[in-house]
Amino acid sequence: MTEGTLQKTPLFQRHRALNANMGPFAGYEMPIVYTGIADEHRAVRSNVGIFDVSHMGRLRFHGDRGIDALRLLTTIDVTSVPVEHARYGMVLNDHAGIIDDVFLYTVAENDRILVVNASNRNTVLAHMEKLGIRSAAIDETDDTGMLAVQGPHTRDILKRVIPGADLPDFSNRIVSTRWEAFDLFVATTGYTGEDGCEIIAANPAIETLWDRFVEAGAVPAGLGARDTLRLEVAYPLHGHELSPEITPVQAGLTWAVAAKNEHYFGRDAYIAARSQSVPKLVGIRTRGRGVPRAEYSVVGDGVRIGQTTSGTFSPSLKTGIALAYVDLASATPGTTVSIVSDTAPNRPMEAEIVDLPFYREGSRRPSRKSGI
Repeated sequence: MTEGTLQKTPLFQRHRALNANMGPFAGYEMPIVYTGIADEHRAVRSNVGIFDVSHMGRLRFHGDRGIDALRLLTTIDVTSVPVEHARYGMVLNDHAGIIDDVFLYTVAENDRILVVNASNRNTVLAHMEKLGIRSAAIDETDDTGMLAVQGPHTRDILKRVIPGADLPDFSNRIVSTRWEAFDLFVATTGYTGEDGCEIIAANPAIETLWDRFVEAGAVPAGLGARDTLRLEVAYPLHGHELSPEITPVQAGLTWAVAAKNEHYFGRDAYIAARSQSVPKLVGIRTRGRGVPRAEYSVVGDGVRIGQTTSGTFSPSLKTGIALAYVDLASATPGTTVSIVSDTAPNRPMEAEIVDLPFYREGSRRPSRKSGI
């Protein structure tokens, strides 16, 4: 790939055939919207949508060497994740900032897949090089694809498309199955707050699976709808709510740092960060017109108390919503605030801090610790 050239997923031609509005994302040319963000959003909330998430990085770890590497690399207690289970965690830097948030899939006793954000794959690999564990992982991103099938009727469609994928009614579980000469990993994970699954398979299988799911009624959905869906259920996005400057303490993700893992890089800094008074991630809902966006100021009693990290119009709630880091003393739900854009400082949006998530009616089956 030459500098400035966007990579393409195995489904690129499918997106073009559907007249998707394509755009750059994390070095890939990805579908942003097909027919309309609100329409695609509602399809996921009420029926089934399908997303191409092949741009996500997939790193494979084998054996005891892979376990040791993952213990050092992530905050996950690797050996406590049973076969056919998944676990959410993070990769930290030397001051406990979040290099990436990740999902670990234990597909067999000595076989694990770490799914990383597309925009951070090279950063994670460089961090592994620094830690001396790069050779412990096989980067399978270019040889495999990944689909997210999400919505309350996912299981009905899944039974028709992949009869062997009998999913348990819990989040963060994995089923390995054979389908038309291909090995598939089907996990009850997702980024929408709805029941559903994510599927990893070789590129040719992903192309055929996409066609079968669409034929069965799954609505193609782009990154625009993926963002509004995740924001309604307050799932963080790296580069917005998470970054190398933000610790798990600030992000409210201390539950994703396993106390039993004493080996992960950044542990000492993380322990020190737990006693620090830091801004808190909160939800903000507007009371009138106006749509908040990222990097707007949050003002309380005439004083700037924080900044938004993500914002949108919620198709489900019919109002503006945002996530923001605000001073701890101002983070109480019910607190009245204003959201102010630098480009329109004379038109503040009246809003209030609210409990998260914004949207609570999704069909996602609960688990002991459901990550994103």
